[in-house]
Amino acid sequence: MIMKNFITIQFKILGDQIAQTAFLKKIESVGGLLRKSIDDSNCGITFNFNYDSDGISEALDHAFNEIWDIKEKFLGYLNEHNLKLDVYIVSNDYDGSTLLYLTKDILRKINFFSVNLFFDFNKPSPEGCSFIEDKTQITIDLGINSKEDRFSPDDCTRQTGIIPDEVIHKGETNSAGRKIPFSEWRIENKRNSQNFDIAIDETINRIEQNLEKLVVYATANKFDIMLNAYITLENDAPDFFMLSAKNIKRIIALNCDVGFDLYDYQDYNLK
Repeated sequence: MIMKNFITIQFKILGDQIAQTAFLKKIESVGGLLRKSIDDSNCGITFNFNYDSDGISEALDHAFNEIWDIKEKFLGYLNEHNLKLDVYIVSNDYDGSTLLYLTKDILRKINFFSVNLFFDFNKPSPEGCSFIEDKTQITIDLGINSKEDRFSPDDCTRQTGIIPDEVIHKGETNSAGRKIPFSEWRIENKRNSQNFDIAIDETINRIEQNLEKLVVYATANKFDIMLNAYITLENDAPDFFMLSAKNIKRIIALNCDVGFDLYDYQDYNLK
């Protein structure tokens, strides 16, 4: 049984205070449930949606459903008053049961509003604990993984014109002497960085000229493209990692889900 975690989705309105007040009055007249979750402070307007959820995609879907019936008015009022919307995902704990992925469907829903998405993946270290490394490390893997015999990584390279960083052929023997039960074709971007969005940008830039060929190949052969982010949190990790509206749109063009794996001080032997 999957345990659910408490996740808060925040819609933060950015811009002139007077314009925010005018926006809020209009939203309150049509917003229904929004009236119950508004935080109108000196820092601006934030809509807070709290859920017991098994994953960030489910929580985001619930939050956007709260305003989906008025989405055109919501977006229209933002544009009318020259305001901007940022979306934050906040949780007290991302444990092993939390499903850390963004589905294709939720990415399309987010893209409707052209928002930047922020994740609070950072966990502060307990007092007395020290990190092994000084720099947060981000690795982005983009590729295809399949157990089907008909998937050929070499054929993927030929048809897309993209040179991968690694290919694995089903049936090969791994270092433990066991046969590998899948084939894989992938490119990798590994960097010491606090900037998740730049890591995504660099990865997609690398294949941009052949991106459409990769999507056509995967679609025609009914293979799933997957983008995975592996983040090792160290003592320079930011409070939030951002995925920009621009790169959300680029990921949608790849027709893929986004998965996250997080590693921090709890995964190491600390002194």
